[in-house]
Amino acid sequence: MKKIIPTIIFLCFVSTYSQKAELYSYLNKAEISVLQKQIKEKIKTKIDNISSKKKREKKKALKNAFKFFEHALNDSLYINQPKLNEIIDDVVENICKTNSDLESSKIKFLLKHNYIPNAASYGFNLFEINLGLFALLESEDELAFIICHELAHQQLLHFDKTIENKNKLNIKDDSKNKKLKTLIFKHYHNSKKQEIEADSLGYLYFKNTKYNLQAAQSALNKLGAIEEILYSQNINWKKTFNYDYNTIATNSPILNQRVIDQDFLMEEDSIRSHPHIKSRLKKLNYLYIKTSNNRLNKTQLLAIHTYLEFAKKHNKIAELLYLNNKMHTLYPYNKIYSHNFIALIDQIYSLKKQHKLGKYVLQKNIYSKEKFMNEIRNFLHEIELFQLKQIKQHLSN
Repeated sequence: MKKIIPTIIFLCFVSTYSQKAELYSYLNKAEISVLQKQIKEKIKTKIDNISSKKKREKKKALKNAFKFFEHALNDSLYINQPKLNEIIDDVVENICKTNSDLESSKIKFLLKHNYIPNAASYGFNLFEINLGLFALLESEDELAFIICHELAHQQLLHFDKTIENKNKLNIKDDSKNKKLKTLIFKHYHNSKKQEIEADSLGYLYFKNTKYNLQAAQSALNKLGAIEEILYSQNINWKKTFNYDYNTIATNSPILNQRVIDQDFLMEEDSIRSHPHIKSRLKKLNYLYIKTSNNRLNKTQLLAIHTYLEFAKKHNKIAELLYLNNKMHTLYPYNKIYSHNFIALIDQIYSLKKQHKLGKYVLQKNIYSKEKFMNEIRNFLHEIELFQLKQIKQHLSN
């Protein structure tokens, strides 16, 4: 009986979040305007202080950085979720209280609707945390270490060093270099040296706080296992949808018979959000331990349900199908996820009928290691309208 009662309470908690009308809102015009003004002023200050050496190039790079931030703010990439924003602010405040060189009033963390577990420092004391990071981490202690790590990037002036590196590479503003420029501005902190530097200083900040030091290891272990745990759960098509996936698995002979061109394959570290985890742990005298995350706490559930709501509104059908299936598998007796499946089938039916599904769902990617996401994409593109009706009838019974 002791085990049953907490489970019932937990499932009721899930129901509470799912029944709320709105779990999140977007940044309003006033908030965006304030952020743009602050960033513009800080970039102007940096431009005014640029040394004469390659001043023109550095000025252009900083202006491009502002355009990138401005686009991100205006493109509704960031959201407000009161509880998650409160957790971030509390952690930042706790870290700054015990580290005199950090000022919480100058630090701004934005919450991004992306489900990939990630956080980033973009210079100017501006940071972002993805919803997916909240879904992955299991404690405030783990989050505190990640935030210390990102604050360290700022203190170590890694953004400024990226501007320097950009000029050393002499990157031009033509279309061929567009992808490279994006990588440099948006993912500069993925370099091994900078990551280890940020870990070292971040760990010093972390040691000064009240948080459990072992959380540094557990947080890095989880990030190191992203490729193993993200989109890694299969769908039991027969049990869930009363549908034999094999009937459509070979319906795309052109895609299925393509030979993988080795020239298009990338080294694993080049596509990871958090590379070099094992070497980073070693520097902190920790070992890499494979981790599993099958039990969810209240904060993780809130992040997941917030993303489910976002995905539904923005027709992120493949991600929605995968994540709802994951939650349905964890909580098979909770009717919320069963109802979500029915609503999702209606959504798929509507998009396919209007010939709009391709706008929101990628085709199967033969270069991707995401086997089960590829299955979902294949299913979504190959399923017929009459079959969707059959699936809905099965789910409704």
